[in-house]
Amino acid sequence: MNEESRKLIAKYVEDIHSLLGHGVQAITHQVSEAQMADHPEALAMVKDFKTSLERQLAAAEQRMNALGTSPTTGIQDAAAGVAGVVAGIYNKVRTEAVSKSVRDDYTFLSHTSIAYLMLMTTARSLGDHDTEELGEAGYRDCARMVMAIDRGMPKLVFQELQGNGLPAQDVSDWAKNLVHGAWDRAAASSPVTASQPTNPEQARGERAGGYPVPTVRFPRGTTVGRGRYRMTDHTDHAHVVRIAKFRPDPGRRQELLAQLRELAGHLRTLPGLFGVQVCTLHEDNEWLVLVSRWENEDAMKGQGTDEISAITTSLAGLVEREQIEHLIAI
Repeated sequence: MNEESRKLIAKYVEDIHSLLGHGVQAITHQVSEAQMADHPEALAMVKDFKTSLERQLAAAEQRMNALGTSPTTGIQDAAAGVAGVVAGIYNKVRTEAVSKSVRDDYTFLSHTSIAYLMLMTTARSLGDHDTEELGEAGYRDCARMVMAIDRGMPKLVFQELQGNGLPAQDVSDWAKNLVHGAWDRAAASSPVTASQPTNPEQARGERAGGYPVPTVRFPRGTTVGRGRYRMTDHTDHAHVVRIAKFRPDPGRRQELLAQLRELAGHLRTLPGLFGVQVCTLHEDNEWLVLVSRWENEDAMKGQGTDEISAITTSLAGLVEREQIEHLIAI
């Protein structure tokens, strides 16, 4: 990566850091609002947002340091301006419904999601895969939080209507089904992926640089058994998902992690690959997992270059156990 590319990516990360900083301040204030105490489910959701954004903020700061910049370098005009508007909404003395406060979270998280999408696209285009992983993890986490609001908002609105003495009918299940159907239709062509841990307990496995290694998750509709898995949903893109699991020799985990990340970087250059990610296994974080999504079996079998062959061979000296499994679209 040349110096011009580094500076551009560093500026994007600075903007993300500024945006997250505003969000953490605002949501910290929101958690302490008196009205929240009357809605424990909403309060728990907002507390989770706070924890997640604090984790993202720390990860962005670490990446800034790696790129040779810091939170005090430059002025993040665009990000700070938008985030300041959102924070201003939060920081008003609240007299209206908690649902409107949570609605403001939706606005902020949606803005942050698109900022992450811009960041990871820029980073991948310019060959900075560390920043790409940061952007992808943040994007997934924000999407999770947005969907949590979608699920929780109908019940919250009903509770407030009821609390105001209105003859409200509980239609929250109807609303949630509508939302669920909309997301399902939008995601019907999404490939199987690995997702970012959603709380600190899930994030026990740390990758180099201090940001949690993603935890393997399977989507609704995936049938898991011995040997080869069979995908029964999300099949329009990746026909094959290869799951290579490695248990490192004692004391070799970080070395193995570095090798797998290097291997992932080489795989990203191959035709027919939709994506690759290094993960940890949620049930036993000593295991490291390389998840790759392929257009078809021929593309997966043709993953040979001299660099890939050399790294693959070197893995044998770092692991005590290895398991290879595949998801095949049907």
